[in-house]
Amino acid sequence: MTSISPFVIEKTLESVAGVPKSVKKLRTGDLLVEVEKSAHARNLLDLTSFFNRPCKCIAHRTLNSSRGVIRCPDLAGVSGTEIVQGLADQHVTAARRVKIKRDGKEIITNTIILTFGVPFLPSSVKVGYLHTKVTQYIPNPLQCYNCFKFGHNESNCKGEFICHKCKQSGFSHEPDRCKGPLCCVNCGEEHSARSRDCKTWRIEKEVLNVKFTQGIGFPEARRIANAEFMPLSLTTTYSSVTKSNTNKSTTFFDASTQTDSEPVPNIPKEKPKITEKPKQTSQVQTAATKPTLPPAVQNVPSKGNTYSVGRLMEKEQVMGIAK
Repeated sequence: MTSISPFVIEKTLESVAGVPKSVKKLRTGDLLVEVEKSAHARNLLDLTSFFNRPCKCIAHRTLNSSRGVIRCPDLAGVSGTEIVQGLADQHVTAARRVKIKRDGKEIITNTIILTFGVPFLPSSVKVGYLHTKVTQYIPNPLQCYNCFKFGHNESNCKGEFICHKCKQSGFSHEPDRCKGPLCCVNCGEEHSARSRDCKTWRIEKEVLNVKFTQGIGFPEARRIANAEFMPLSLTTTYSSVTKSNTNKSTTFFDASTQTDSEPVPNIPKEKPKITEKPKQTSQVQTAATKPTLPPAVQNVPSKGNTYSVGRLMEKEQVMGIAK
């Protein structure tokens, strides 16, 4: 595709599948085309040549499907095949039960991961006569079992095989018989690299929570996690941070604990009261209430003007405090 003009690519796509919803160029050079109609998708899947050049169009592995979780005790003992057959009319294509280990024993739970053949997750499914809520499936962080770092698997790992207990070279001893001190390769604390108590594992899990709940990509989710969660305690969640986004500079205090001898902080001063009209009973009282004016107009105003100027100055002072 890199040798074909982008104008030619656009016109060819429109001739096959109308105006696409979006077209993105991947790092591999392939094109990721999103269409809104199923007929346009079928036309693309049947495409074998593109501008007189051979090509192959396949459905995306994950963008055309979604996964959700249901918790239904009534499905205890029901096989995954029967669940898929019973929910096939609701676009369910696969079902997998969640298994946990407790005290070295594997326990099969009634939590089931459903795969839907549609990109949008339904809010609920009808399991026979039961209406069961569907929640967003958030996978665990991808961890390599060769170097035990996060973000890739062992098939794409270029690092050295290490022991997940002591983080030393795995070729020097068998990890199952490791007698060295515990040391995590990710956070450096005294636990195995597979431990769920690892700080790095919790941060990676929070990145996935942000990605799937906010519907954003990994770079943006990781940026939010690094900016919001790293300085905070690991028990803090993204929702608690957004809900507690208040002005920390505001000072709160209990007025019942204040006394007359103790100053109360951040209490605004009362507005100065505007003086009443001075009684002009004598020349001395008039001179006492007469405001000080600039030298240029000191001898101009009369008694009435003196009163109006004094009121104007007092109002300006009140307005200055209100600002």
